Amino acid sequence: MIGVKFGTKHSFSDFGLILKSKTVSFPKPKTESVTIPSADGQLDLSTALTDGDVKYDNRTLTFKFSVINPTKNWETVKSALANYLHGQKMNVILDVDKGFYYTGRCTLDSWSESKKLGTLTVKVDAEPYKYSVLESTDDWLWDIFNFESGVIYDLSSITVSGTKVVTVPSMRMKVVPTITVSANMDVMFNGVEYGLTAGANRNLNIILSEGDNEMTFIGTGTVSIKFRGGSL
Repeated sequence: MIGVKFGTKHSFSDFGLILKSKTVSFPKPKTESVTIPSADGQLDLSTALTDGDVKYDNRTLTFKFSVINPTKNWETVKSALANYLHGQKMNVILDVDKGFYYTGRCTLDSWSESKKLGTLTVKVDAEPYKYSVLESTDDWLWDIFNFESGVIYDLSSITVSGTKVVTVPSMRMKVVPTITVSANMDVMFNGVEYGLTAGANRNLNIILSEGDNEMTFIGTGTVSIKFRGGSL
């Protein structure tokens, strides 16, 4: 039965809830503009301090469920749900989009009863991006891979001997990767060369943008580039 996974528990298999409808709102862009008295229109400052990257408010997820348990068990179901998720922050995965999870605080918004039908609404105040279940260095899981929008990574234990150009695909959310090298080496990114020491490195100047990002490694050893993608 198609449903929603809240944390480690599933709406149907663990609580006996049937998903009747769902609403996943888009996050509202954070915008800022000022009026210039001596000019037409307004000056848009929305991305002035974010290097051209639009920032977003949280988004709301709304799920409406029907309760299939006998009416005598409704109070038990309500209490079990309230104790488990009401007010809790957790990851939320939709069965129709298993490659991503949302992170947010869950609330039981309403409960209604009509004859033998119980209806429950769960809302989630979620972060703007949905995050890839797999990180860039994880093994592929074909049962959750979306062949239309999924990204295939091959970024673990890359051999470098001299110079190695690596193309790093990334999603909409900008992210700083952790670059782990087996020995000291250098990396060229966006025309600037940075030193890497043996072990894990996280350079705040190396920011992956949506699409293909090119890194050139110089040295000898192995490289792994680890990050978690985020999509709207």
